[in-house]
Amino acid sequence: MKVDIERPTMDLERTQIVKLRGAKGVRLTCRHGSLWMTQEGVSRDDFLVPGMSQLVETEGTVVIEAMVASSVTIDPASVPARAATRLEVSAA
Repeated sequence: MKVDIERPTMDLERTQIVKLRGAKGVRLTCRHGSLWMTQEGVSRDDFLVPGMSQLVETEGTVVIEAMVASSVTIDPASVPARAATRLEVSAA
């Protein structure tokens, strides 16, 4: 799946997983539902509910799982120019 920075919100079904690579510096925001987020090399996991956001701290893999039907937005203003061409998103 390629992220369209002009339409950066992804709707996820319950238990659907999204993996990001090359996303350091990108801000992710939960629009509705509940999300679990873990980042390679970061010792904590984050749980996001509507209105909460988290900055990606790693160049490594970021895994996001929808705990219930959810949506997540990649803030286009937060995508560094270098990441816009390297950001990889895969959904399972």
